[in-house]
Amino acid sequence: MEGKSELIGAPATDSPQTIMDRFRDCVARYPDNLAVVCTHQPAGLYGCQSVALEDEVYKNSPYLRWTYRDLARGVQRLVAAFGGKEITRGTPLYMFSSNRVEYVMTTLAAYTLGLVHVPLNPTSLENAAEVRHMIRTVVEFQTSSSAVILANDVGIANALDEIKPDDLTCAKISGAERSVLFTSGTTSLPKGCLIKVPAWVDTLNSSLSLGTLQPSDLVAVAVPNNHAFGWICLMIPLLRGTAVAFAGPKFAPGATLDAIQQEKCTHLTMVPTMLHSIVQVKSEYKQRTDSLRGFLFGGMTMSPAFLKMCQYDLGVPTIENLFGMTEGVFSCTGIVSDMQGIVNEMDVSIGHPIHGSHVRICAPGERTPLPKGELGQLHFSSSTMIDGYMGKDSDDFYEADGKPWFITGDQAFVDTSNRLYITGRYKDLVVRGGENLSAAKVEATLGDVPELRSLEPQIVAGKDPIAGEVPVLIVNEDVDQSVVKQIKDTIRERLGVIYVPNEVISLQALQLQDYPRTTSGKIQKSQVAGVVHKYRDAKSKAMSEDSLGDDLKSKVIREWSRVLGLEVNQIDINISISKLADSILLLSARDRIRKETGRSVPLSEWTAVDSIAEQIQLLENVSSSQNTLMAQPKRAGPPSVDDIVHLGGDSEEFDATKAAVESAINSYGLSWEDVDDVMPTTDYTAALCKSRCMDMCRIGSSTIVKDVDGTKLRNALEAALAINPILTSFFVGDEDRLGPDVSLHVTIGQTKSFLDRCISDYGVINTMDEVKSMVLNYPFRDHALLPGPLFRAMIAFVPEINSHVLITYISHTVIDKTYHGLFMEDIDRALTNQPLRPHVPFKHWADSYHTLRTSPMANTAVRFHANYLKDIHDHKHALWPHPTKTITVSPDRKDIDGHFTSFPAPSFLRLRDKHPGITPPIIMKSALALLAIYHTNHTHALFGNFEAARKQYPFVPDSYNFSDAADVGGPTFTGVLNLVDYQPEETVLAYLQRMQHYQAKLTQHASVPWNEVFRKLGGSASEVLSAVTSSLNFNWMPGLGAMIRGGNPYEKLELAQVSARTNVGMVVNSGAIGDDGSQIVILIQGAVSNRSTQWVTRVAEHLKKIALWMADEQSYDRPVGDFIECLDYFCSLL
Repeated sequence: MEGKSELIGAPATDSPQTIMDRFRDCVARYPDNLAVVCTHQPAGLYGCQSVALEDEVYKNSPYLRWTYRDLARGVQRLVAAFGGKEITRGTPLYMFSSNRVEYVMTTLAAYTLGLVHVPLNPTSLENAAEVRHMIRTVVEFQTSSSAVILANDVGIANALDEIKPDDLTCAKISGAERSVLFTSGTTSLPKGCLIKVPAWVDTLNSSLSLGTLQPSDLVAVAVPNNHAFGWICLMIPLLRGTAVAFAGPKFAPGATLDAIQQEKCTHLTMVPTMLHSIVQVKSEYKQRTDSLRGFLFGGMTMSPAFLKMCQYDLGVPTIENLFGMTEGVFSCTGIVSDMQGIVNEMDVSIGHPIHGSHVRICAPGERTPLPKGELGQLHFSSSTMIDGYMGKDSDDFYEADGKPWFITGDQAFVDTSNRLYITGRYKDLVVRGGENLSAAKVEATLGDVPELRSLEPQIVAGKDPIAGEVPVLIVNEDVDQSVVKQIKDTIRERLGVIYVPNEVISLQALQLQDYPRTTSGKIQKSQVAGVVHKYRDAKSKAMSEDSLGDDLKSKVIREWSRVLGLEVNQIDINISISKLADSILLLSARDRIRKETGRSVPLSEWTAVDSIAEQIQLLENVSSSQNTLMAQPKRAGPPSVDDIVHLGGDSEEFDATKAAVESAINSYGLSWEDVDDVMPTTDYTAALCKSRCMDMCRIGSSTIVKDVDGTKLRNALEAALAINPILTSFFVGDEDRLGPDVSLHVTIGQTKSFLDRCISDYGVINTMDEVKSMVLNYPFRDHALLPGPLFRAMIAFVPEINSHVLITYISHTVIDKTYHGLFMEDIDRALTNQPLRPHVPFKHWADSYHTLRTSPMANTAVRFHANYLKDIHDHKHALWPHPTKTITVSPDRKDIDGHFTSFPAPSFLRLRDKHPGITPPIIMKSALALLAIYHTNHTHALFGNFEAARKQYPFVPDSYNFSDAADVGGPTFTGVLNLVDYQPEETVLAYLQRMQHYQAKLTQHASVPWNEVFRKLGGSASEVLSAVTSSLNFNWMPGLGAMIRGGNPYEKLELAQVSARTNVGMVVNSGAIGDDGSQIVILIQGAVSNRSTQWVTRVAEHLKKIALWMADEQSYDRPVGDFIECLDYFCSLL
């Protein structure tokens, strides 16, 4: 089982003793030892004299302190009373009692008589329907003759009389010493669990620290008795001769602390939320707790802040964390003194499964264990488990490997030290953009802040058209914006920006007086979520589609909000743009604003200003007709020799080109007469196409189309393709006819037959999950393969959302991220009946690249790359990681495209403020170089990174005001090679500055004729570019932030999914999100992600650690070679 998320507890030992045998043994051995303390009950109760305590407080106000002898006598008297009522074995005994001695007596009397012990919370009587359900659950289990209901006072008895339970003809449950406990019922009515009392005692006695208690110990019990945790905290000590203390009928922090001080309690059992009150009251009244040796926590997940409070505020030397479920599921840490040893970032371990139990972490819907470190569902098997719910079937119980198993519904993982962690309930997870966010983690984080804890914050999932779901926070009172800001800042700083709630809503806004709760007081989140969904839907409909006007300022702000994925009221037009966007987003915003307003200014002026307000001023000074691109006149027939730039008027070469093109397209029923245009590819594109790398780099997407029928969608798609002809083009690379240095893009004129080949009606796809699976596991393997056509689209209707969906599958040869956005805008405009504005023709850009490839500007780029890569042949053997021959996906990754993670990085911004050239992209790229060196143990890191290349036409001086490259209708992206010399003694700051210097040069010379570079270096450009690109690539994605934020820049379209599954070793995409860009996002794709969740998780973690280590101010002057110190374990992927 090494490497799998599977844990087996130590062997269990069965004891022949019954519960009452154990109790009678304690009475015989320790008759005069203290057994029960109830500080809220009178000392002479039932005529039994309490054991005196030498304490002035006790003398002034004595209370119940019974020995084991006293308790045994009380039990005997109660047994005798029952004996006169003709109550038979197997009869249920319903006990409505708070924490008091009567509850202890009744429990032991029930076990003595063989009755079925059913403890119920007295507060449940407020919900008559729920009480009837719980009584009926036991009654209907099987038919018998009678039942007993006991109440702890007259008021409760009268309340029971008003409820008038149904006929108490009930089950006669075989076997002695049984209890029925009910689940909390947060999503439905409570479920009855017939627990195996002897098995619980045997197993938990040997697994928990409670099983090591001595007769001299005293346990303060602060938890309700009708829950599994309360039962454990009472029974295990009492069967070891240890005393238990109740400091009131229910938890009260002051009374609990008083009892601890007066009785010198050695242990305290409670749920984590009680700790805050204990700490607060202790700080005010200064009770002494130095007698405490340990805490036992249970009932909910904990945060690291809880552990710190135990250690520093209460001075408790040890804690134990117990995870338990009424169904008989248990795991515990044992006694822990090194509390950091059970912490994994924000998660606190629940230790190891108890004796005789078996744990597996499996993918949802699966039953085989996942690799360690991977999140999945917790499956549990043990003799302590119930056989099933009483009178209710459940698919959560199943048989496997000759054992009974239970699926708990908890999300969990096992770390490399075989420790188990719970991260939340699956039903409470918020799935934002594919990332599972734990509601419990957010609630625990806010619970660490006293003034926010009182708001009873609850996270539910809110629907979002782009992110799928977003966290929505509910609080119990109206709060002003300063509190909302505190909430969001707290979550952002401690958990990261993706956890920040999209909205904060009060119960008053939802028209609720209190949270809907179970009878045990637990909040019913499913009901809260339902109310929230209705509230948000109504609010959304009530809001106007756009709160902005139609003036120039409003239009500019609106387009910036779409680019950034922010609400318009979140945009401060006066702050520096550098805090909002990088150069690519700046270009994207400029292009959108030009299309929306018809106004544009030269790029040099646009990039020179420092705020959106200054951009608006620039635009106010130009007319709306300025720089409007006119549609190009349509040429009749196919291109002639003078239309094809690489021919230079050579008619013989024209004939060779025609032959090469027709050879590529004839099998598709096309001829030269169907050709629209011919243009050269870049050397980078040609290299990756000739090696067939591009066939492993196809981009799939699904887009929801709102309120549009299939015919209109088809028409809009055809209209968009008409102004984007490069998409449906062919690639032609024929060395025999064209030579080794020429490859071509060939566009085809639109005809119905050709468009029918590229666009198909897929009919009906039932659900969006099926759509997602289709995009990830595209069923038509020949689509968008070289030579072409390189674009395919399917239109389908999805009944689940009552809308059509557009699925596209496009070769990376003709698409990049920026261009994909332009194409989507064109479809959206066509769907809203707006005129389509033509793009700058891609042929202009491609012809410029070819024509100027030997110009002075191009030669400058060649000289830079040739000098920078002069030693490349000494290092190209040390590539990491390696690609797979085909796109190979392991079963556990079948429905997952890439590995997404994010982390807060305010240190990145501090570093940039002190050294403006060192930006987040530089830090992440520099970290990746070190990670590659770590894995190859080589002197250099060799990898690629992608460049958008949209600032200017290739090899054109900045002073020349050529057409706007940002709006080129085609893929301008390219790749550059990084050869990073590892100098371990170089300081971190010097290393980052060196990386920044070369990155600036790489961006400046991103457009380069690679064939000319390798003529100087020797070797094949195609071979080297393909080898490096197939191995490791870095890609800074400015638009990733808008995607994660969930902004939708379109009116009729909602981009649901983009998938770029590839066989490349690894592509590290990174970006910054958050209002200030302090949250870093990593999306890892490629073979590493396809084949193992464990591997890709470790890579992402190492990359994050290296980046944060470098950005730490303490590291600036350290040798960069010390980075290995931040990697706490060795990880080898291949």
